[in-house]
Amino acid sequence: MFEGSLDGLRVLVASDHFELGLLFATIVGVCGGIVDRAFSADDTLSAFAKRPHVLVLDVAMAGGVDLVPLGAEQAKVPVVAFLFRHEDPAGAAARLRASKVRLLPSTDLFQVCTTLRRAVAEAA
Repeated sequence: MFEGSLDGLRVLVASDHFELGLLFATIVGVCGGIVDRAFSADDTLSAFAKRPHVLVLDVAMAGGVDLVPLGAEQAKVPVVAFLFRHEDPAGAAARLRASKVRLLPSTDLFQVCTTLRRAVAEAA
């Protein structure tokens, strides 16, 4: 059901936590997406030049709550964020909800792929 659900989508996974970034990169790959990784806010902002269809963002990364969503909005790249490592997930969620950022509640394979697909469809 999920295999191939992201076929052809270029997904930028941004996290300074290697294992979490790898987890999401693996999920995207299993769903058929084309993965690019960024390990800092600066890397992420630079990677927008490659025109990803969607960004998976670790908001605990420095600049993850403010700088990167702003850059994504300017680049017209939808953002799907996860809060698993953030020290104040409720506060970060409130700030992100004010923007168009979608929040991932879990690492469930089907839920991640579905959320990414919806974010891209709504941005179109």
